Amino acid sequence: MSMPPVNEHLKDWLQVAAWAAAAIGALVAAAKFWFELRAGRELREQELRWKRAEKGKGAEWQLLTDPTAWAALQMLDYEGKKFSLPSKREIAITYADLRRALDPSLPADTEVDAYIQECFDSLFYFMTFLQHYIRSTLILAEDVAFPLDYYIPLLAKLRPQVEEYLRHFNLSEAEAFLQQYPAWAIAASPVGAART
Repeated sequence: MSMPPVNEHLKDWLQVAAWAAAAIGALVAAAKFWFELRAGRELREQELRWKRAEKGKGAEWQLLTDPTAWAALQMLDYEGKKFSLPSKREIAITYADLRRALDPSLPADTEVDAYIQECFDSLFYFMTFLQHYIRSTLILAEDVAFPLDYYIPLLAKLRPQVEEYLRHFNLSEAEAFLQQYPAWAIAASPVGAART
């Protein structure tokens, strides 16, 4: 039994419908591919952002758990707080002590000065490597903003001495790290300097 002849008009219509279905299928596949590609890229960006934040918090945790860097922050936060010097002698450290110890034009000839410098050297070391991480985009500045955004205004009270100290010892990365903070810039202005 043979098939009846197919109407040429119907045959053309079926061919057009097949092409249209193939085109729609190709568009759907392309759209699906594009959405999956975009979702994959967004997921990778989120994972990278998470890793950056994790790295930043890890670096900041090292700063906060370093005994000498932490002591420097405590000196800024609690004027007159007592600290145990390497000789085991306890002494209350004031902002006047910090200004004297961080002024490179003055000789650091006391145990107190040497202790303060050791503590601030640790703090500036951590600021240097945080700035290196930020500059190389391993972390973002916002990853290490807290709690340093609390301590930077306190450090800004000593800005003239700190800037001289950083320049004297060529700690430009620590200086660049500090300049990211508005409180540091305000301390440089005549109005900010009058408030410190």
